[in-house]
Amino acid sequence: MITDMQVIKKVIYAKKKVYKALHFLKYTMIRKEWEAGQKKTWVIYTWHSKNSKKNLKKN
Repeated sequence: MITDMQVIKKVIYAKKKVYKALHFLKYTMIRKEWEAGQKKTWVIYTWHSKNSKKNLKKN
């Protein structure tokens, strides 16, 4: 027979696991968004630098 205290302990344990998983997911998503933003910024920078070089050669 399971006592009330055992149920409470299991619920608390499960709650901690869920919070840890959500915390990990949150920071993983933030990191991926940051990396994607960095890559996008690099592509834009590269594109602009190539275009400016082409414009300089034309003049």
